Amino acid sequence: LTHGGGSRRWAGSNITITSTAGGGGGGHGRGSVGGKRRRLAKLREQLRQEQDTTAQVNTSAPANVDSNRTFAIETYGCQMNVSDSEVVRSILLSSGWSEAPEATDSKEQPLPALTLINTCAIREGAESKIWQRLHKLNHERRNGLRGNRSKGRSLRDGANVRVGVLGCMAERLKSKLLEEAPGGVVDLVVGPDAYRELPALLETLEQGEAETAIDVALSLEETYADVAPVRRNSDGVGAYVSIMRGCNNMCSYCVVPFTRGRE
Repeated sequence: LTHGGGSRRWAGSNITITSTAGGGGGGHGRGSVGGKRRRLAKLREQLRQEQDTTAQVNTSAPANVDSNRTFAIETYGCQMNVSDSEVVRSILLSSGWSEAPEATDSKEQPLPALTLINTCAIREGAESKIWQRLHKLNHERRNGLRGNRSKGRSLRDGANVRVGVLGCMAERLKSKLLEEAPGGVVDLVVGPDAYRELPALLETLEQGEAETAIDVALSLEETYADVAPVRRNSDGVGAYVSIMRGCNNMCSYCVVPFTRGRE
């Protein structure tokens, strides 16, 4: 709120609250508590609608989707990874990509052109899950199917399907993921501070300038503060707010300063 000259205004909006003078005591007239609460509730609703209109990102795929620019995000680990996946979704949607529909048993669906796995590296078991998933993705890419053939998913040329690893495991293993992934299934490795570079890295792969791409640079400045996160199937009630990124406490048992960088 900014205040001046007897009125209050939400920054970046068209809503202004003008204060009224006076008026006597004890909850009568224009200064009554109930009336103020009703007006405030109405203004909050107007502000919410205005923000939804100006900041909304269309998460549904348009009718004429370019099948070579569809993506899916799989998220493992903590709430920070879930929050980061919302940032990645926003960046890709803003760059002309479309999110593939969720796989269902009743509808035939091809593999998305890009599958991104947002990973955790806090324990060995967390990384083992990712290696198992990469083995499965390698099988799916060779066979061009998404999930189980018996569930009726349609086929897609595996040569046109790319797999990227994001997050803490990407930061910890770096190029090892490209070298050791089963069947060379990983095409893209991106650390948690380099998500803005995703469109450029994908463009490099699309243009055939490189077979693989990697960016695991850590940053003391990157917070994605200007990126409006996009949550899939949002109920509009909950949202994540990042308090900090990284950590300066170099605890001997913790990998976070090495995978998320300094605060």
